[in-house]
Amino acid sequence: MVNTDIRSIIAASDIAIGPSWNVVLNKKLFLGLGYQTSFGVGMLYDLGYDNTLTVWGHRPFFKLGYIWHNLTFTMNGGVDFSNSINFEAGSTSLSGNIESLNGYHLSLFMEQRMFKNKSFSIGYTSNFMKFHILGWPAFNYTKNLYYVPELTTLFNF
Repeated sequence: MVNTDIRSIIAASDIAIGPSWNVVLNKKLFLGLGYQTSFGVGMLYDLGYDNTLTVWGHRPFFKLGYIWHNLTFTMNGGVDFSNSINFEAGSTSLSGNIESLNGYHLSLFMEQRMFKNKSFSIGYTSNFMKFHILGWPAFNYTKNLYYVPELTTLFNF
């Protein structure tokens, strides 16, 4: 199976794609392992800024799912490795290939089947990262971990 995640705000976008392997442990319990390659881009050309940022990364993850009545609860955890960062501020350009642990995340999702194979999910993710692409204008890349919460709603059609 191929997993794809797309997250976006006005000043930044992140796309991740990669394979996953899922197995049924019993009638109510599922396990998944996977890996994603990610690409993030941030652009801010307003309020005195003339900045562009691109980031390449790797994200191995695991998933554990449980079916309770007609709901599915999924716990997802993973790590985020930064591979390459390129930052341009006006005529100044900084780039580097850095293979470093950027942080980790833990998520909990609840999914409700609507009809046939269509479903609705809501989830909460706790990110602990040195750098988060969606918050790049406010939070620089540091050696300290930031806590970045995310609330996600998904419609699977």
